[in-house]
Amino acid sequence: MWSLLAGLACSGVDDATGDDVDTDDVTDTDTPEDTARTETGATGTTGDTGGPTTEPFDCAAIPTGPFNVWTYDIQTTEDFDFDATGSVVFSDWVNLVAVDSYGVFSVISPGIQDTRGIQVLSDGNVVAAYISEGRIGLTDRATGAGTTLLAGLSGPNAMDVGTGDVLYVTETGWFGGNGARVISYDTVSGATAEIATGFAYPNGLALNNEQDVLYVSDNTEGLYRVRKDPVDGWQPKELLFNPPGSEAYDGLEVDICGNVYLVQFYNGQLHRFDPETLAGELLVDLNDSNQFLWNAIRWGSGRGIWRRDVLYVTDRNKVFAVEVGVPGRDQPVDLVP
Repeated sequence: MWSLLAGLACSGVDDATGDDVDTDDVTDTDTPEDTARTETGATGTTGDTGGPTTEPFDCAAIPTGPFNVWTYDIQTTEDFDFDATGSVVFSDWVNLVAVDSYGVFSVISPGIQDTRGIQVLSDGNVVAAYISEGRIGLTDRATGAGTTLLAGLSGPNAMDVGTGDVLYVTETGWFGGNGARVISYDTVSGATAEIATGFAYPNGLALNNEQDVLYVSDNTEGLYRVRKDPVDGWQPKELLFNPPGSEAYDGLEVDICGNVYLVQFYNGQLHRFDPETLAGELLVDLNDSNQFLWNAIRWGSGRGIWRRDVLYVTDRNKVFAVEVGVPGRDQPVDLVP
């Protein structure tokens, strides 16, 4: 179905120019035999057994590239996530599916409609945002059975998940109602809270590792930051910067050191920003001739071949792996045995 070596055998990209890199100088070590690997992060180490342990990461020594890039022939509808079994989980427009480290394809649940955000919870189950149905649904990872967690939403789009399986959801306001905003939903207690309002079209969002900052990418307006005060809760949103030219933003992530990663929606350029100084750098120009829309980026789960120090980026045509060398933040899937 797809080759673990496919992308690196045929292409590479330069970190600053987007020019082709001589692939003879790039070595791919991601094979199925690597599934026992362990990845390290500033506050956690995860392997196939699950559960974080303390392992420091030197945030003063972040790699600057050039970065290894390889591809997987995985076509997602929009978002995807990594689970504790060593699989990538996504919708193929018809079903909720998984592909493991060996390229084995399986159906988790049939008859899945248009999903946007997808997240794996600390119990291994999968939640997804059904934008046209205005709901968040949960799929049992073992049985494929589905239930609705939260309904009555106005075009739910992106999701992130924090400690205690609290979901953070963007509502695009497609269908009126609540308008374009960000909410939280506690999957245990069922409590909801409004975090920020007044967006044009909130596309993506990501928590930092401490979960006291939430970043929101607005398709037309740019990158927002929402800080959480320990006493007064979530503060008013701040617009950090606009997209360049006619570009837009959707997928974003935050590493263990607090840096923010954004992929430009139309051209696939992956950038890293210091959120305090707003200094940015182009990491890679992914440049897929068959690209559709660059929708989502994820850190690997540290299970199977999906590494914690690699950013996985989708344009709905392929999944690109960018070896940035900095681990992503702690994730609920870390708690799955």
